[in-house]
Amino acid sequence: MNDEKPGRVFTVYRMDFEQRTQEPIGEILERRKSMRQNNHFGLLQLARKLFSTSADEAVRIGVADASAGEFPAIPK
Repeated sequence: MNDEKPGRVFTVYRMDFEQRTQEPIGEILERRKSMRQNNHFGLLQLARKLFSTSADEAVRIGVADASAGEFPAIPK
């Protein structure tokens, strides 16, 4: 039996900078067992690759760990 706990689930958002809103579009699972220097950046790159169809749309993709109370920042 496998006693490993599952990885953390991050919500992937499409952000609308003009309206200052964010729409959840999916989830991505982090399966790394230890923290690394670029964990969040690596997840963001993967989410952009999976959930965007163009470079313009990739800029609007954000990743957040809702279980930690962390949400994507929307620039002012």
